[in-house]
Amino acid sequence: MLTAEVLRRVYAFFRYELIFEVASAAQLGAAKSRLLYSDSLSEEERALFTTVSCRAHRNDFLYAIASPEEYLKAGVSAVRCIDQVFAQSDNHNQIRTILDFACGYGRVARFLRARFPAADVSVCDIDDAAVDFCTRAFSAKAIASNSMFTGLSMGKRFDLIWCGSLITHIDEGATIRLLKLFYRHLAPGGFCIFTTHGNQAIERMPVFGLGAVEQNQVLSQFRQSGYGYASYPGRIDMGISLVSREKMIAITHAAGPWAETAFIDHGWDNLQDVYGFVSRD
Repeated sequence: MLTAEVLRRVYAFFRYELIFEVASAAQLGAAKSRLLYSDSLSEEERALFTTVSCRAHRNDFLYAIASPEEYLKAGVSAVRCIDQVFAQSDNHNQIRTILDFACGYGRVARFLRARFPAADVSVCDIDDAAVDFCTRAFSAKAIASNSMFTGLSMGKRFDLIWCGSLITHIDEGATIRLLKLFYRHLAPGGFCIFTTHGNQAIERMPVFGLGAVEQNQVLSQFRQSGYGYASYPGRIDMGISLVSREKMIAITHAAGPWAETAFIDHGWDNLQDVYGFVSRD
């Protein structure tokens, strides 16, 4: 039997959820309006913005630490990168199936849904709550993940795989496993677009959440081998990485016989390097 205290807590929880949903939608809506009337968007991007969802989740860390404008700009920057990769390829097929891997709470997924409204969009993340939110908010399909990227079967192959800001947080072994996973799940002629921390990120190291010892470890490994990594304090499965372009090319070629179609130096949000590869199968 439900007690009055339990009912009070349930009511308070849903009231808080509703307040956040309304407030965040209003904040993102106002940010959309400001961006729509700014000079930062092309005419095509303005048309895209009108259909982008303003829903947010209270557990979205990226939304919490950014202004609403910054949050939306990161999403439109991802679409710009994707379109730039397409523009540099002679093998641009119709995009019917999309995977947003490490989707979080939809900073980019909302833009993928708007940019490719007819596509079958799947989302994958180790955060089950994030995946659940994206499936409900952006009409996506859920795929379970794990931190080792092993034993995963997506059940389909994709015309476009987007992976933003994941390799930036994992070590070299995990990156190799991840790219092999992507290669196996690319449709013939499909695109895999992912981001890394390169030279542009070196000066940002002090704000990435690592201590001085860990920062030096990343930089030392980066200079010695081209791939530097250190875990966050108290974590063993996630941290910060730096990868040189030469090292990244070697890793991707080891993952499979796909072809590089584009490289955009600090192209995503003026920070992360963007790589575009296409399946030759």
